[in-house]
Amino acid sequence: VARHGDAAGDFLDVAKHRQAVSVGLGAW
Repeated sequence: VARHGDAAGDFLDVAKHRQAVSVGLGAW
């Protein structure tokens, strides 16, 4: 889990989230 204020970590978390959402939508 990224520390608060860790921009790079937050970016990676967002990227992973978006990828997961894309995969989830693709599963539909």
